[in-house]
Amino acid sequence: MKSPLGYTLRRDIADPLLAGHFAPDFLELAPENWIGLGGIWKRKLDQLNEQFRFTAHGLSLSIGSPEPVNIEGLKVIKQFLDDYNIDIYSEHLAFSSIDNAHMYESMPIPFTIESLNHIAEKVRVAQEVLERSLVLENVCYYILPESDMSELQYIKELQQISKCGLLLDVSNVYVNAKNHGYCSQTFFRDFPFEHVHYVHVGSYDTNQPSVIFDSHDRAIDKNTLYDLLKIKDEIPSNVPICLERESNFEPLDELVNEFKGVRKLL
Repeated sequence: MKSPLGYTLRRDIADPLLAGHFAPDFLELAPENWIGLGGIWKRKLDQLNEQFRFTAHGLSLSIGSPEPVNIEGLKVIKQFLDDYNIDIYSEHLAFSSIDNAHMYESMPIPFTIESLNHIAEKVRVAQEVLERSLVLENVCYYILPESDMSELQYIKELQQISKCGLLLDVSNVYVNAKNHGYCSQTFFRDFPFEHVHYVHVGSYDTNQPSVIFDSHDRAIDKNTLYDLLKIKDEIPSNVPICLERESNFEPLDELVNEFKGVRKLL
């Protein structure tokens, strides 16, 4: 069974999707962008859900922040997931808020025993509320806090303790490898692929001379596709793969052709 190939849902492409100009196997949405909407956008979301399976990639859980899990906020997300029959709910292995200040960015956590135990407990609570696995994504980091272990060691330990699922973001691995001077294939060599529930492939900005930035605003780089092809046989065959795109949706034909090209590669 081959992996389903999906695409990020943004309002910019809702009408082409409804019109049948673009046919991914599923759509990934951020619940925070759709919860509580009424009117025309609620109707369009319902229509899209009739045509496409949804997955969810959250923005506000902030699993790595010092505060406990926001139970009431998570209950709202759970209700949304239930309403749209969404099985996969992923979030960032990072923090995005602290002391009620929201940074609108995934900030890196220190890879320490203290943070590991703290986050593992938050994962346990979150999974109880959600009544489904919490799937955590490896994120880009440009400056890493002082740590006791490597990112890969941390991910493996957290999965073993918390039994969370893993979202493998292939492009984030490539960005971190280039920025911090190691080989992405070295990272993949010992990755616990058996616990991967979901895969992301996105783009990055290489315009700066000394660092590359996660961007999700352009065509996927051939290096990321190369990494994906190198590891695709390690990924369980039914795990969904999502192409991430958050801006620059014109011309639509280029997006559709890119999607078809990746599908053909896989």
